[in-house]
Amino acid sequence: MTWQIPRRWRWCLAAIPLLAGCETIPLQRPIETPLLTPITVERGASHPVGFQRVAIRIAPGTPVGAFHEGLLRVPQYPLTWQGQVTAVSEQLNAIATEELKGAGYEVVGGPSGLFEVAEREKVRFLIGGVIANLAFNTYGILAGNKSDASVVVQWEIMDAGPRQVVLTRTSSGAGSTGGQSAAALLVAFRNAFRTFLADRSVAELLTKRVPARPAEPQDPHIY
Repeated sequence: MTWQIPRRWRWCLAAIPLLAGCETIPLQRPIETPLLTPITVERGASHPVGFQRVAIRIAPGTPVGAFHEGLLRVPQYPLTWQGQVTAVSEQLNAIATEELKGAGYEVVGGPSGLFEVAEREKVRFLIGGVIANLAFNTYGILAGNKSDASVVVQWEIMDAGPRQVVLTRTSSGAGSTGGQSAAALLVAFRNAFRTFLADRSVAELLTKRVPARPAEPQDPHIY
């Protein structure tokens, strides 16, 4: 079976066929990912929020999983991360913006992460994320004909006024799609962001009901 992925992801993942018995395939195990429901905020209770961007800090050539085949799901060859992610980041930004709006937040700016001058003046908090770890495994027809992915994302919320990071969190998410498709990574990211939005401290910071209480100001690492 031919391994196919969406056009925007073709330069991000690479398959490296190996002759059986010639080399041990490094397996990237799925990441434990609790699935939580985002906290929904009341209409009008949100500070103006903007989603800045998602960075993927995984070195090119890093093994992230394998293609499996057969009833025993035997790994056939590894899959590695290639690191060309501009189009992918746009998709992740769009997902995060959609989820923020779905949870009731007042979102300023579009999914591109770019803001007009007037929009920037409205934003109280900016959110950014870094995908620090991911696992991606695909399975042929006899092995289940699916793709599984999981990610770990480090989040920062920055107060846009003094440009100081006031909250950091880490969440994980998993996703699965039919066939051999890297779209499973989009599902995993969406679930990781939903888990982030399920954190009560995040909801309290981003709403007007509870004043922002920044801890020790930190220099931003994402923006």
